[in-house]
Amino acid sequence: MKSLRIFLVLDLMFSRRSQAFITIKCFEILDNLSSNDGIDFCIDEEGEQLELGNIIANLIAPQKLPNSAHYFRKPALCAHLSICKFETGLVKKAVLAANVVSLILPLLEDSDSEIKETAIILLFLFSQYEPERFVEYLLWLRRLKALVGFLGMTKIMLYKWLLLVLANLSEIRTKTHYAIIDFGWP
Repeated sequence: MKSLRIFLVLDLMFSRRSQAFITIKCFEILDNLSSNDGIDFCIDEEGEQLELGNIIANLIAPQKLPNSAHYFRKPALCAHLSICKFETGLVKKAVLAANVVSLILPLLEDSDSEIKETAIILLFLFSQYEPERFVEYLLWLRRLKALVGFLGMTKIMLYKWLLLVLANLSEIRTKTHYAIIDFGWP
């Protein structure tokens, strides 16, 4: 029965005919389900794991749209974070296949602080999956500048996530550290 409900939520969420408020509610339901059960709920009638790549790609799609409103983008990003918090090979594979890092990094420049915060937490998770690729994207001038700009913020949890992102890059630290020094990080 639970798998039937998730099919309904996913179908409504990915349907082009769904109105925005229905899609937003589906994002919120997916966020709540994955916060409680991880990805255990993503199974079909036979108990087989659903294709997470499609789910992750569709959750990230609103972030690509320049005219997508905050009230639409934030729930999708939160649902994505809830799924990605669980360390599994399936999530890692889906994130790598969907090339999500390149879509999340530009969110550091978003005008909404909640979206920026969620993006930093996601970046921490992604920096564990593919640090080399992550540094490639990060070393683009504006993105690293945006990331370093967070160091001046007073939110201690945000600061913690940012430091964890940078710590995950220790193997590739020379390039990253020189770039950060160039931006004036103490």
